[in-house]
Amino acid sequence: MNITDLITKETVLLDIEAKDKHDVIYKVASSLHSKGVIENIDTYVNDVHARESQGSTGIGYGIAIPHAKSDAVTTPALAFARIKGGVDYEALDGEDSDLLFMIAVPSGGENLHLKILQRLSRKLMHDDFRDALRDATDEENILTILNEMDKEE
Repeated sequence: MNITDLITKETVLLDIEAKDKHDVIYKVASSLHSKGVIENIDTYVNDVHARESQGSTGIGYGIAIPHAKSDAVTTPALAFARIKGGVDYEALDGEDSDLLFMIAVPSGGENLHLKILQRLSRKLMHDDFRDALRDATDEENILTILNEMDKEE
């Protein structure tokens, strides 16, 4: 499955303001809820927080990839947020996170979230990819960057 099959213009949030990681999780989950891939936002957010309690998904380099398998998710989906000023995401390197990908997959299914996580993580380790996401001017530009990533895979 391609990354671009999971994300839409409506689930790309640019330069959002958030006071902390909980605030950004809720705001990004709201975009997935608005798109109709999450039936109950509170259940999904609680599932993301339960996953975060096992260890932060702030991987460093200004990146966080919160994710959850949840009964609240009807269709696998991905959201992206660029966070104005970043937030403390308890990242491994201690730096604030300003780029966030949120992965939502239904419970009980295959480990699709791990496949998505693996593909994103490989690409996000490259400075030029992160810089392109930080420099993107609009939602379409983000989708184009992700489409190029899919083509390279």
